[in-house]
Amino acid sequence: MKSALEKSYILTFNQSESIYKEEEKLDAPSQGGGMRFGMMSFTGGNQYKNVKEQQLLQENELFGKQFLIKDSLPKLNWELGSETKTIAYML
Repeated sequence: MKSALEKSYILTFNQSESIYKEEEKLDAPSQGGGMRFGMMSFTGGNQYKNVKEQQLLQENELFGKQFLIKDSLPKLNWELGSETKTIAYML
């Protein structure tokens, strides 16, 4: 059951645009011929950002209906410091 709920996402970007979308997978054939139950809920879809245009587009599905949300990106005030930290080290 856990693997059926896991999802993989792909992030593609350049200097001004990015798209974040779910990796498409083929559904495995169900075993036992029983009914397949789906969750009727909110699911996040593809997300497109354009920092040059300060634009955000988000596809969402809610109770079987598709929505396209258009928004502007919030202004972030970044402060660069000199602190560093090693998170993980792989050989």
